[in-house]
Amino acid sequence: GGQQDINATVIEYARPGLYPVRPDKQRLVLIWLLGGLFAGIGLAFLLDYLDNTFKGSEDVERRLNLAVLGQLPQLKVEKDTQLAPMNHFVDTPRSAFSEAIRTIRTGVMLSVLDQDSSIITVTSSVPGEGKTTVAINLGHALAQMKKTLLIDADMRRPMVHRAKRIEQPRPGLAALMTGEATLEDAMEEQEDGLCIIPSGTVPANPLELLSSQKFKDMVRDLQDTFEVIIIDSAPALAVSDALVVAQMADAQLYVIRADATPYQAAEQGI
Repeated sequence: GGQQDINATVIEYARPGLYPVRPDKQRLVLIWLLGGLFAGIGLAFLLDYLDNTFKGSEDVERRLNLAVLGQLPQLKVEKDTQLAPMNHFVDTPRSAFSEAIRTIRTGVMLSVLDQDSSIITVTSSVPGEGKTTVAINLGHALAQMKKTLLIDADMRRPMVHRAKRIEQPRPGLAALMTGEATLEDAMEEQEDGLCIIPSGTVPANPLELLSSQKFKDMVRDLQDTFEVIIIDSAPALAVSDALVVAQMADAQLYVIRADATPYQAAEQGI
């Protein structure tokens, strides 16, 4: 056998391929792109299904069956200017935010058109929804047309004195009700004519003060002087202060923050 001739001839030597047979990167990338696309679409639908916040006026009217007086645009604020939106109507009277405040003012005036003197409360479901911002800016807007008084009845987290730079400590609503201060001592008038009664020193029993007969008598006496009284009350779900103050109001404004307030909380607050 060793003497037999070899009948095999090397035609070409094997060379390594320029591209690997596996894995097929283009195919894998295409598959993962399609898989990620379908997964993203499914996640988007899932998040939309689980999202229980208000997106616009249509959601409010559909879920709460209440009329929407207006929508305020979102404002960009820095950390050192977080209180700027509370004075936006005064600082930028021609902005879209100020026009939205005027729209709300028109709705409020139409709702209490037949009353010589009206009491308006402003509240929300939970803190941080912008009720004090609405109350202050609406007060400045109404002060252009009627003699207006703004009362800071949110004695849990008062913000009006900070927004209007009213020095503390000073007599406020609590001192006025207890007889420790007069109306002239507790009230401060702004340049545009808006009068403000800050909360003053936060008492230990704010609910008892707001539910007392003295508070009701004080508000009725103030109606002889002012055409519109705006009361900034505490959030409706946090404490019971808003329920007490609302009993004497002619109109109530309920502030809802878009993309933040769950409709279950707003329904419970209403």
